[in-house]
Amino acid sequence: MIPGQSNPLSTPSSSVNADQKSDIALTLETQKEFSVGQTFNVNVNIKTANPIRGIPLQLQFDSRCLEILDADEGDFLKSDNVITSKTKTLEQKEGRVSLAVLRNTAKDIKGDGTLMTFKFKALAAGACEMKIASAKAIAAQPISIPSLPDPIKINIK
Repeated sequence: MIPGQSNPLSTPSSSVNADQKSDIALTLETQKEFSVGQTFNVNVNIKTANPIRGIPLQLQFDSRCLEILDADEGDFLKSDNVITSKTKTLEQKEGRVSLAVLRNTAKDIKGDGTLMTFKFKALAAGACEMKIASAKAIAAQPISIPSLPDPIKINIK
């Protein structure tokens, strides 16, 4: 290399703080119609080509017609018999529930499956909506989830 000239074969290094390009998709899955008093589950499914270790997620719902009963992890992050840690907060009055799940191992996972399950009770007749308000993948390098799924509408009779 000639002094004062750059090495033409070198490439600039990427920033350590920059998010990785993401190939993660989340979906909400449930039936679309329930009767007042009926309990039902809403699954958050994931499909990811990026290895992840966990996800904190917040779900918003219409508290006038839906009651949150519980939130639990699905099978996805527990794959390979890995132990996980979770933290949940049920906020009925505010119409939100938060669940964070983390694998207790340095081995990340990719693929698809059920990430989380939320249990609800139908309180009153009408059209209700719920949506994923926020979600962030936890991995060796930060990964943004490019877009969250559209809200889902549930009809209660």
